[in-house]
Formats: sequence, structure tokens, C-alpha cells
Amino acid sequence: MRNMAILVLASLTLVFTACGNQGVNDSLPSDLKTQALLATPGSLDSSFGTGGLAITEGQYSAGLVVQGDGKALVLNGSGFRNLAAMSANLTRLNQNGQPDPSFGSSGVIQFAGRVGAVALLCPNGANAYNDWGASCEDPERAVIAINAVTNGIGALKVYRFLPSGQPDLSFGQNGVAIAPSSWYSQVVSIAIQADGKILVAGWLFDIGGHGFVARLKRNGTPDPTFGNGGLTLLPSLLNVTKMVLPQSEYPVVLAMNDDGQANVFRLTDQGLPDPQFGINGVVTLNFGLNGFASALLALDDGRLIVGGSGALWKLRTNGTPDSSFGVNGQAVFSNLWISDLTLDDQNRLIAGVSTLAGPGEGTIARFRSNGTLDPNFGIGGLAHVLIDVVIDGSANINRVAVQRNGRILGVSNPIYHRTSTVKIARLMP
Repeated sequence: MRNMAILVLASLTLVFTACGNQGVNDSLPSDLKTQALLATPGSLDSSFGTGGLAITEGQYSAGLVVQGDGKALVLNGSGFRNLAAMSANLTRLNQNGQPDPSFGSSGVIQFAGRVGAVALLCPNGANAYNDWGASCEDPERAVIAINAVTNGIGALKVYRFLPSGQPDLSFGQNGVAIAPSSWYSQVVSIAIQADGKILVAGWLFDIGGHGFVARLKRNGTPDPTFGNGGLTLLPSLLNVTKMVLPQSEYPVVLAMNDDGQANVFRLTDQGLPDPQFGINGVVTLNFGLNGFASALLALDDGRLIVGGSGALWKLRTNGTPDSSFGVNGQAVFSNLWISDLTLDDQNRLIAGVSTLAGPGEGTIARFRSNGTLDPNFGIGGLAHVLIDVVIDGSANINRVAVQRNGRILGVSNPIYHRTSTVKIARLMP
């Protein structure tokens, strides 16, 4: 297993998971073991939170990761248009869905600024990527970055914390690293290399609206060996939605055009377009008129899964469609919007889904390795979860993770509803 510690970036989004099925958790009381054995795959796990649901504060979810010990970190944000009024909070939940009182203040660390993304960082390197079951020999450390606005001036700030939630004074200045002013951005993803270097991706608040990937050294300073002084610009007017780091450590970035074209970029370790991927480092996928792609997953063998409105794509390591998946590399699903992806211990895809669910319901899907829905999960591969009876639309699940015992976490995103909480559901595998 690989080591892991925690890295959170705030500005908008990322996700790394740690999971792995070890059967029924031996630490559970006998009555809960019986319940686990009898539970239907896709049903709520009543041993988590209240009836399978835990509550955290915030108006929208931005990140979810699972530590090696099964505790979950949930990154939420509040506030919409006024940057100065935006805030973020990072909550650590115990395995029973209750806030962990040993972390931060009663389980929560709060920040002022635009929320971003969360990942896991190992204290001694050898980071995990998307592989479930990874854990740290040393306790995980949390790192979070915020685009804060002070006196009208914005800055990307990266914080790193000890397992207790206290600042890690060995990082930056007193636990905080401030990126160059030219990096002020909307960050959507963060990834950690095996040597502890920090990759962030998003788009810059400049006239051209460039997408970007930046790299920080382990101590939080810009890495001059990557791009131009640590910064690589992607073509302008692209909406960057996700970044992942395969085991090759060549970062892969997903970005959208306005016409429904998804662009998948792969960069070298120096931040240059990778000539071994697609055409000059870019693969273009069609998600249809007004379509959108927001989910990206790197598999252990280097292949990629791209998800979005109505479809999943699987790409080989060179960027060509994988014909063993769906039809010519594309699996099409009507009325499904794939918002996030992870993998379980049986190589099944777990997806947070936006779909035509009933009022207050959120949906998690499970797909087999060939891209078809798994009929042994939920109803026809879809598990519909009643998140809240008071909201007037479906409660989209936009973050998913799998714990080491195989149980599935899904975070609802109530951004368009009249609620001030974000709920986390746990489902049986």
C-alpha cells in the first residue's frame, strides 16, 4: 500500500479516494455485521449518520476524500457572487458519520475565501493516485488552498495541517504558502506527485480566461522546472473541470469548449504537451450540443475514463478510444449526467449522477468494466437515495468515494435549493 496525507485546495474542486473491500468490517458489532450481510447493494447504510445520512454545513460540495482509516474529509463552500463573502469549511467525519472532535474545532476547519479541491498527500512521499485501499504508514496531514480576497486583492493560499487540524509549521510560512499574484484563479483540482510536489489546475482570472496547470514544490514554493516558472497555460476560453494524475505522473486535464467538445490534455513532467497522447497532447471528445464533461478517472493501467452528460468514454494510454468499452469506446446513457467517478475493489465504476430522480432524491450509479450498468446494484444499476424531503428538485450527487470496507459515500450538492447543509450518504456495496 502507498502512504497518504491530506491536501486540500480551495477555489473549486478535486478528488482522490482511498477504499477497498475487505468484506464485512470485523470491528462492527454483531448486529451491524448481520445487517451488512443482509443489506441490498445500493441501500443506505443505517450505521452511518442518521439512517445512512450525515450532515455538514455549506451551500455546495467541492471535494470528498477518504483517509486510510476510513474517516472522510468533506470540503464545502458557501456564498456565490461576492468573493469577499465566500467561505469554505473542511469537515472530518468518523466512520459512523459524526464529526471527528480530534480534528480542527469539533471536527471542522473554517476559511474565508473561494472553495477549491481536496486530495491526499503522504508525509513521506509514495502518494496514492486513484487506487482504493491506499493508506499512510504515518498519520495523514490536511492541506487546503483558498482563493482569499483581502482588501480587494485576491491570492491563492495553500494551507497544510497536521492530523489534529493544527497548522503544519514546516510548510510555507507558519503552515501557509501564498502563490504568485499571477496565479489568482478558480481552482478545480489538485493532485500530489510521489515526491510530494503539488499540482493544481483551473482557470486564471485574466482577460483571456486561460486554463492552467501549476506545480508547487513540497515546501509550497513554485517549481521552476514545470512550465514557465511553475505555470503552464492551456488554450484560452476553456472551462477546466478536472485533473487527475496517473501513475506515469503525467497530469491529465479535462476542459470544455462552449460547443460541447471535451478536450483531454496530457502534459509531460516538464508541463509540455505530451506528443505520445492524442494529437499534440490533446484528445477531443464529443458530448453533443450543449453537452458537458465533468468527470475524469485514471485507472491503474493508465487508461482514462471521461464522463459527462449522457455518456462515458474510455481511452487507451495513447488517447485512442478503447473498443472493449461500450461501442467504440463510448457508452451512452439517456437522462444521466456523470458528475464524478471513482473505482471500487472489483474494478467497477462508481459514479455520482445527475438524473431525473424524484424530488429530494440523489443517484449513485455502478457500472461494470465494459461500461454497462451493473444490474446487481440498486435498480438496474442506479441507487436512488432520498436526501431531503423539503427541496423541490433532485439532490444531485456530485462527489463519490469508496471506503476500504467497500461502502460507498456520495455527497449531495444542494446549490440550487433552499438548504444550507450538504448531506453525505453511505451506501452498501
